[in-house]
Amino acid sequence: MDHHSFFKLIISFAIFFTLIDSIVLYNWQKFVKSNKWNSKLYKIPWLFFSIIIPFYLYNSLNRLENNNFDNNQYYVIFNSIIAIWFTPKLVILIYLFVKFIFKRTFNFFSPKHIINKIDKSFTLENVDSSKRKLIVNTTKLGFAILPFAIVGSGIKSSFELRVRKVEIPLYNLPKALDGITLVQISDIHAGSYASHHQFQEVNERIKNLKPDILFVTGDFVNYNPNEIKILKGELERLDADIAVLGCLGNHDHYMTPQNHNALNEYLSKHTKIKMLTNDLTILEIHGSKLNISGVDNSGMNMHYADFNKALDNTLNDVSTILLCHDPSNWDKSIVNKRNVDLTLSGHTHGGQVQLKLLGLEFNPGALAYKQFDGLYKKKDQYLYVNTGLGTVGPPIRIGVPPEITQITLRKLDSSC
Repeated sequence: MDHHSFFKLIISFAIFFTLIDSIVLYNWQKFVKSNKWNSKLYKIPWLFFSIIIPFYLYNSLNRLENNNFDNNQYYVIFNSIIAIWFTPKLVILIYLFVKFIFKRTFNFFSPKHIINKIDKSFTLENVDSSKRKLIVNTTKLGFAILPFAIVGSGIKSSFELRVRKVEIPLYNLPKALDGITLVQISDIHAGSYASHHQFQEVNERIKNLKPDILFVTGDFVNYNPNEIKILKGELERLDADIAVLGCLGNHDHYMTPQNHNALNEYLSKHTKIKMLTNDLTILEIHGSKLNISGVDNSGMNMHYADFNKALDNTLNDVSTILLCHDPSNWDKSIVNKRNVDLTLSGHTHGGQVQLKLLGLEFNPGALAYKQFDGLYKKKDQYLYVNTGLGTVGPPIRIGVPPEITQITLRKLDSSC
């Protein structure tokens, strides 16, 4: 994505934010007036809205022009304010839209004499209209505040790490490698960190897990290699007993070719990460071998992956692990097509939001991806989708905390 495309994206978001706020604040103003509350309750939000949009434009365009990430905490704080101010209003906007459609549909299909009869029924003497109005308005206000509280908690939980532990049995795994420990992280998105201190905990957790091999499955940055400066050497500390291996993601291409080369150069020269970009490495561990392949990003209108190049020279009768950022490639290019025992992916962030209510779950990741979170299996082939560490868009994670995955490989007896 070039400079001009980012400029258009920033302007588009500003227009989108303006439309959302105008609709929601207009309805809030009507609500306040109908209840004869203090006019400051709607005047102050309108004032804040008139300030935040110009400031959003200034902050975003200034960031785009200067590429300065030295004081990223201020940018992250402002993004958090944006998220708290605008994101909940998407839910409120949906409510207003459904209410509008329902009201218009009801009025269209209901005869006027029925509507009048319903209206008159609310004036019966045995109904305390003032109390009823208070209950209804309090309920409405509570539902309006709830999305803001959820988003606020989502910002807080966006850096509350979890470690997920899974065991995966593989037929072709040499007996000597039974119990080998892999750790996977993904979607660092360095630009989403306020400072390097937040990534220090990632390194400490990984160190405590004592991985034999550490995998990083793409999206090191959002759109600029200079974001790496935010982490102040924390990427260079990533280590494992045998190897640290990585692949690229779509965001690692959202930049000029010069910047893309600079990112690759930094990773290869200044970190312990061996990047597998349509490439293969064969590790020898305890006298046994393990194929590790990695492909460049394919997905999001990108076609950089070369699966044949990455996999053609793998050893037969040896387990093969593939690093592939986008999990949608598993069905398209791996399952029943290539001899890959385990594919490690990221990209989806687990949807970043997962809501559970009355036994029902909603996750936007499930709308876009068939495999978006955790372990999947088809016959003898496995896919693990890591939900990532950083964020994209709103700096929030609701029900999907940042993840470090510990995978223990097991030798599966052929008789099983």
